[in-house]
Amino acid sequence: MVIGLGVVVVSEIPLGKELFVIGGLACFLLWLKLFYFLRLFRPTASFIRMIIEMIKDIRVFLLIFFVGVFAFANFYYVLDLGNDTKVVTIGNASYMETIIYTYMQSLGELGYDGFNDNDLAVLYWGIFFISTVFLCITLLNLLIAIMGDTFGRVLEV
Repeated sequence: MVIGLGVVVVSEIPLGKELFVIGGLACFLLWLKLFYFLRLFRPTASFIRMIIEMIKDIRVFLLIFFVGVFAFANFYYVLDLGNDTKVVTIGNASYMETIIYTYMQSLGELGYDGFNDNDLAVLYWGIFFISTVFLCITLLNLLIAIMGDTFGRVLEV
């Protein structure tokens, strides 16, 4: 360890990955703690209250959203297991890959590159259309409506 002018350099100490994970988590929690202190100021206090109220109001929405994500991910996973050419997954078709694909699809990342290269192209396109209408359009617009309702309720108080 080198000490100079009040600065401690710890780069010479062999640190494991665990310490960096804990340090990253600690930094993240410190930034979150900033929200607590921002409640002291009038301009930011109402925004912090809105964020807290929105998180409370979207609990049921998140349950429905993730049930939809898991349902469509399961459909894609089973389809990819039965296909010789993998469409959604890569290689050994992990379930986590299909969950990530479906979650990204629900946010608007519409990856459909391999749909036409297999025997079940019509089925892939059908489930793709249904999942984008349900997850991307319907549920995310519902989320916007819930947030708008929460915004109006918080401003009334």
